[in-house]
Amino acid sequence: MKKYGEYYPFSFALNNDNTVVAVGRHDGDENPDSQVVIKGLKEVLKLETKKNKMKGIAIFYDVKTTDPKTNQKTDAVAVFVEHKNGQGAYTFYYPYKLTDKKELTFGDSFGSPATREIFTK
Repeated sequence: MKKYGEYYPFSFALNNDNTVVAVGRHDGDENPDSQVVIKGLKEVLKLETKKNKMKGIAIFYDVKTTDPKTNQKTDAVAVFVEHKNGQGAYTFYYPYKLTDKKELTFGDSFGSPATREIFTK
């Protein structure tokens, strides 16, 4: 993020043996739309859950959102998380500022419940 001011969405999974693995998908497009990447990551993660190796997932992506403490628009790293044994899913937001000098600072995080999408029956 410091070098280019942005990044493509990416994901990790927590396997049943507590190892963490990167989970990715690449369709050959060198400049894909972030929403397409997120959709593809969710598809791959759903397929992987059928193998019953994973117990948790996290998808990281860049968003513009409103900070509930300040009511101001902000850039944020969003992290969608879901656990196999959990009742729901959550999206956590980590507001950030990237200066012209490529200095990155984070503000106070916040989160909200989300709809389960990966560990569904």
